[in-house]
Amino acid sequence: MPKTKVLVALSGGVDSSVAAALAQDAGHDVVGATLRLTDSAFANEAVDSAQSVAAALKIKHHVIDLKSEFHAQVVLPFASEYAKGRTPNPCVACNPKIKFGLLMNRMADFGCSVFATGHYARVIEKDGVYKLLKGLDSTKDQSYFLAMLRQEQLRKIVFSLGQMTKDSIREIAEKKNLPVAHRPESQDICFLPAGDYSDLIEQILGNKTPGPGDIVDMQGSVLGRHQGYHKLTVGQRKGLGNLGPRARYIVRIEADSGRVVVGENDDLFSSGLRCESFHWIAGRPPRGEIRGALRVRYRHAGQDATARIDGKSVEFTFNKPVRAVTPGQTAVFYCGEEVLGGGWIDRAL
Repeated sequence: MPKTKVLVALSGGVDSSVAAALAQDAGHDVVGATLRLTDSAFANEAVDSAQSVAAALKIKHHVIDLKSEFHAQVVLPFASEYAKGRTPNPCVACNPKIKFGLLMNRMADFGCSVFATGHYARVIEKDGVYKLLKGLDSTKDQSYFLAMLRQEQLRKIVFSLGQMTKDSIREIAEKKNLPVAHRPESQDICFLPAGDYSDLIEQILGNKTPGPGDIVDMQGSVLGRHQGYHKLTVGQRKGLGNLGPRARYIVRIEADSGRVVVGENDDLFSSGLRCESFHWIAGRPPRGEIRGALRVRYRHAGQDATARIDGKSVEFTFNKPVRAVTPGQTAVFYCGEEVLGGGWIDRAL
């Protein structure tokens, strides 16, 4: 890539810090930008950490306040999905709207023409189409979270860590004496560092928070009561109370009636799923019958599936049944290493 000015999204972690260092090593003029999305101690620590990295690399650094936009476009929809009995993935929603949306749109303000992050993924161009590929380190691959990116975003993005492993990233950070070289990774949602989402949902929804309701078996017989389905998700076993001698799992949540339907483990398996709106990375779906591997959550290894397209909707049929397909989660479709696209799961089949 010719020498240029690069805007690096500095999160305060080791990955984005090394991405900035690598861009600098390549001779680019690097500018760091950190988003302030909440007023939490966790957010303040991330900003402080990013500023220390920028100082160590001697690059310009900007803190951009997007708290109101983040709350409106990510946090409120997150709570709204739970109110509908769905289980959302806020990171998949945030990436195209906030980091690769509002922040990336600020590139021109800083005179930058390229946008870089510390994601473990790859972008290649073929015949004028930009393709999103998995990161080579399968244990760190983050392509799942990027499945909603658009062509106009991908053409400006550099994922310099996509060819690397976490261990090699740590080594680079140590050699460059970056202050975050040994900073532990965060596995939490950024606006829920403690991992407890029900209090936030109740605070946002107020009197619209789902209340107690019946727990019923697959035949509709009442087995017990729950204290709000926003605290529950498909596949869950714990927190249901004593429902009898057999193990019971949540099979589905019926928001209209407030009921939670439970069954045995075998009842959790689905032959497919439907996404009412599906985003194709190339901007359009491939032609003909589409076969690939579908991941129904981030930690899912993927299952061979066939896609049938009906306008913007896509119905996937699995080669083998998949456990705990959850409405609201993201289904991401792969062809080998390539991400074909992603969509929000509307219902299991």
